[in-house]
Amino acid sequence: METHNTIPQDILSHYIHNVRQVARKLQAVQQKQRQSIEELLQLKSRCQQIRENLGA
Repeated sequence: METHNTIPQDILSHYIHNVRQVARKLQAVQQKQRQSIEELLQLKSRCQQIRENLGA
């Protein structure tokens, strides 16, 4: 009976693949968040301009 823990190569490869997949998805989500923030800032700026034009 073995007392040391060894992880079979195929399980390790599968795990690494999953971690990389999650990392890619996370990067995509972060990119989308950055775009959304940028769009919100542009909208905020546009609203400010409209308010100023209306003399509010």
